[in-house]
Amino acid sequence: MLVERLAKMATKDRGASLQALPGMLRRPPLDQLLPEQRVALAQSLAPHLEGRPAFHAWFLTKFIESVIQLDDTSAGLELLRACEQRWPSDHAWPSDQERQWARYREVWFVDCLMAEGHIASAKDRIERTPAPVDEVDRLKRLRQQAEIDIALGRLELAARAIASAQTILEELSPADQDRATETRAELMYAQADLLLAADDEAGIQAHLEQLRRLPPSRIRPAEQAARLRAIEALALSLVGEIHPERSAEVAPAIRTALTLQGKSRLARQLMVHAAIDALQRGQLDEAEQALQPLANIRAKDRQGWVTRALTARLHRLQRRDRPTLLTHEQTLRSDLDAMIGEWKSVPLSEDGTGFLRLGRRMITIHELLELSLELHGPEAALAHVLAVHECTSLSRVRSIPDCTVSQLCKELFPPGHGALVYLPAWQQSLAFAIDSTGIRVERLPRASELRRLTDIVRQELDALTVAPADTEQLEVVRAASRASAQTLLQGSLGRALREWHHVTFCGSMLLGGLPSEALELDTGELLGERYAVATTESLPLLLTLQRGAAEPRDPGLVATRCFATLTPGAEFLASCTVQPGGSLDPGWAQLIAGVPGTPFECVGDRATARSFRESSARHWDLTLLLAHGRPRSAAHPAALGLSPTGDAEPADLTADAIRATRQHGLVMLAACYANRGPMRLGDDSVTATLAGAFLQAGAQAVAASDAPLRLGLHLAMARAMLAEIASGASAAEAARRARREVAAGDRAAAYLAAQIGIHGLGGGAIARQGRPTWPLFAVALAGAALIGCSWGPVRRRLSTSSAQAPPRRAEPGPPLDG
Repeated sequence: MLVERLAKMATKDRGASLQALPGMLRRPPLDQLLPEQRVALAQSLAPHLEGRPAFHAWFLTKFIESVIQLDDTSAGLELLRACEQRWPSDHAWPSDQERQWARYREVWFVDCLMAEGHIASAKDRIERTPAPVDEVDRLKRLRQQAEIDIALGRLELAARAIASAQTILEELSPADQDRATETRAELMYAQADLLLAADDEAGIQAHLEQLRRLPPSRIRPAEQAARLRAIEALALSLVGEIHPERSAEVAPAIRTALTLQGKSRLARQLMVHAAIDALQRGQLDEAEQALQPLANIRAKDRQGWVTRALTARLHRLQRRDRPTLLTHEQTLRSDLDAMIGEWKSVPLSEDGTGFLRLGRRMITIHELLELSLELHGPEAALAHVLAVHECTSLSRVRSIPDCTVSQLCKELFPPGHGALVYLPAWQQSLAFAIDSTGIRVERLPRASELRRLTDIVRQELDALTVAPADTEQLEVVRAASRASAQTLLQGSLGRALREWHHVTFCGSMLLGGLPSEALELDTGELLGERYAVATTESLPLLLTLQRGAAEPRDPGLVATRCFATLTPGAEFLASCTVQPGGSLDPGWAQLIAGVPGTPFECVGDRATARSFRESSARHWDLTLLLAHGRPRSAAHPAALGLSPTGDAEPADLTADAIRATRQHGLVMLAACYANRGPMRLGDDSVTATLAGAFLQAGAQAVAASDAPLRLGLHLAMARAMLAEIASGASAAEAARRARREVAAGDRAAAYLAAQIGIHGLGGGAIARQGRPTWPLFAVALAGAALIGCSWGPVRRRLSTSSAQAPPRRAEPGPPLDG
């Protein structure tokens, strides 16, 4: 009756009736309508609202809330777009109240876009909408920015947005505190989501305790208390996944929270977690019951994706018939295609995107891989991995075409070559060993455990600042390295590795930036001493680099340029703690003596950003840069501190300036932190580091470290690498031989040298001395084909050369500190 009456009033032209309608719509009778009735009312009124902004109030404050309650964000977007056609976002609203309604519309618009999986559209809408002035509106904007950054894998930006919002919350007036109670709850939810995205076990545990200690006076007793209890139940379920002994607490907490929720997004999330908890406990009937209410979710958000993935997992564990599993496989493949399509629509930016951000999205990918393995075998599963690899930032920048598994194996993996591909996930990880003989699969511990091992190795390597180190310090590093190697190279992975000489590591960023060259094998050798190693985050990218590699050249024809300075400009010094000055002689002269061909050399005052840019107009096979390095921070971009020119031009060679040039061949970056930047799980961090910038600009491979470098050690490493390159070795093989030479039995020096790795195309000789070479084969991150030799002859050659002349062992020298 009310619906008919209000619709009738909306069609009248009498001003009094029109003015009375908004007030009537705010009366209790409207609030008593069911959500379905409110949506029906909205749809009946919408055609009659043209040119009548007074009705904008109800249109925004009532029906969209009802749409969200109904989990029908698709309908919400349709009505929002119709609303915006009538009243654009830049409409000149005559009153403060109407302007407030317009702001509400923007919040709901972004929320609906996010719920439907339109991350690119939500990001674009926030970026082109003026920043709000009202503090509570600012909180909502920060909450949405955090959710978008989490979805894009930009976790450090999301953490920054949440921290800013929490600061604003504490400074709000009492009246605004009351207005912000709902946003406070949403921020707590976003923080839990961020911790999940980062696989932060300790953070999730602390967040749960924080939720439990939240004073009741800080929340509204009814709806906000219920909302926070739901978020508390979600956090508890995450703790239960990490610590199965606490899983008994999860189901009761979720049931209690569900009784306080209606049809809401939080209720859906609680049901998803209830299903995950039941599956983890092996209670398949309970999991099926939890998933039943979610069977018809149409949204493309992670709850829709994860529901279908969990249903597929349930039926796989129930050993359903093959046609049922094939149907699930097709559904998950369609979901993955939708994810990829959305991700490829997200514009590339300085901050990159982390498509393989783990959390709940990875459930879809992981379950699809498990189904494909069971139904078709490893090759079908690997094909899905390659489709995901094409979404990394560098792959998109370099316009990587589709490739098949058979193309990959045929072109990248001659005998002795292989790749290890890691796909960490929340509860169990997968790893593939790939070579010309086939594909092997190993199941590894969950992502957080693998990253914990990586973090320990990185921390201990960073602490190893003295060479030779004392015995106790070195043993701590070795223990961490061995533990990580035993986990990451277990079973079929280790067996495959023993058959290779060139190994590509793919997925190191997903493991937390694994320094794979520093893993200690059972023999006591480091992986980077025993194998020619390279790193990449995308096998299709590696194949493209391999296809575009130049033919090997004679040493005299290698186009080489060298830049070196230890005296950066004032701007660089102001942002770093490094000290200018220092002598490159005699180390630099010895280094240049080993450069193949006749180098173009810029040293000291001539090593400027301008000279680098001008020289980049030519094609260079080999570029050597020695300078202080600065990792990217919130205040400054990643940069090399080159010499000032004396005019207003900046001396810093930034990542942006590198990307604006055209690069080729092998780039050797002798600089601190050249490969360090914010962790972009699931991406190649191409935009965040100096090494990544060179790859984005067209380089085939980059030799770089994410650690502070010691000048003496690095000069010796570079000299040895250049000598091997001049003899015909590829970048990865040259790095392997150089590590053995500069360490010469000093295990601390070996670990420091192992921090210098090859990123991109490790295979393919740059120079040759008139002898036949193999065809160019690049093994993603395992670089360099050893020209005409197998591992046995190489080992004999190294022993022979060692007997003829003692290897040079470099004194590491003082740290560059940047």
